[in-house]
Parts: sequence; C-alpha cells; structure tokens
Amino acid sequence: QWSRNGVPVSTANELQTSPAIAFIPETGNTYVFYPVSNTGQTAWGLSAQMFNAGGERQWSDNGVVLAGLSSQQQYLVHAYPQPDSTAVVLYLEYIPGSAVNARLKAIKLDAAGTMVWGISPTVLAGVVSEKGHLAASLRPNGTVVAVWYDGRNGNPDIYLQNINPDCSFGAPPATINPTVEITAPIDNSVVPLPPS
Repeated sequence: QWSRNGVPVSTANELQTSPAIAFIPETGNTYVFYPVSNTGQTAWGLSAQMFNAGGERQWSDNGVVLAGLSSQQQYLVHAYPQPDSTAVVLYLEYIPGSAVNARLKAIKLDAAGTMVWGISPTVLAGVVSEKGHLAASLRPNGTVVAVWYDGRNGNPDIYLQNINPDCSFGAPPATINPTVEITAPIDNSVVPLPPS
C-alpha cells in the first residue's frame, strides 16, 4: 500500500532503472515501465507494473516482462495514459551488437498487463541508425507524438512520428462528432443545430 518512503515496484533479483509512469485518473491505476538488467549488466530488458489506487502491485511481485533479457538495451523510456484506461510506453532499443544504432518502439498495455497491439512491440522508426534525445507528447485523443535526433543521413537530423491509439500512423482515425437536437415543447418540432 501507499506508504511513506515508497512502495517497491518489483522484487525481482535484477537491476531496475529509469522508470516512466502513466496515471489513469478514471481508475486511479498507475502504470510503471522500467528498463532492467542482470546484476552483471550484460543483458537488458523492459518490464512493467501496475498499482491500483491503494498502492498495491497488480501484476505479481515481479511485474510483467515486455522485453526479456538480451543484448538489446532499452533506453529513454516514456509512458502515456490512454483514453481507454490503457497506457503506451515508448522507448529506443539498440540493435543486436550495437550501443549506437537503434530503433524506436512502442507497446500498449491494458489493465491486465496484456499487450494490446499484438505480441511484439510496434516499430515506429525501423531505420537502423544512431538515435537519441527522445522526447514525446500526448494529444487529447491519445495519439502519442515522438521526436528524436537521428543520424541516418550522416549528420544528425530531427525526426517526428506519431502513433494513434489503434496502432496506426498518420492522421488519427475519423471520429463521429456528437450531435444535439432540441425538441420544442410547444409544437414538438425538432430543431437541428448547425454543424460546428
């Protein structure tokens, strides 16, 4: 439970660093995403945990593994709440055998700790190149927009990519705007409002 001096996110025998959180106001749940490594720091992974409003771990004492320990290190982790009470984690991941070249990936988790977009992370930027200084922002509809420096053309440039709540890229899926009708009490005629 929430207590002074903090609550352990995981009791697993591993190194846990650089967490990112996403708070869901509607449920009071808090998603925590964090890179992990073995104690020798020769293998890295990515894990997650969810706390309920009372500060209790929801996904066992060790959380859920999103990327198992391997030679591919995950770094610059960001987390964003979604309108459907899920959360998106965004991160860079070195390709095998490199500590320079990376890909940009994302995962969406639901309250059960299940990957919503499939069993593998979604790749936002698959061009193998030096990447860093990842920053991101959340739009009101749940779209996450990431920006990073990228050395794919020799000199670092800045690149931007979005991912929508349904795992699509580009323009968000069309939404149906709500309509309002007013029924006049005298003659029961319906007066539609002009489109906004």
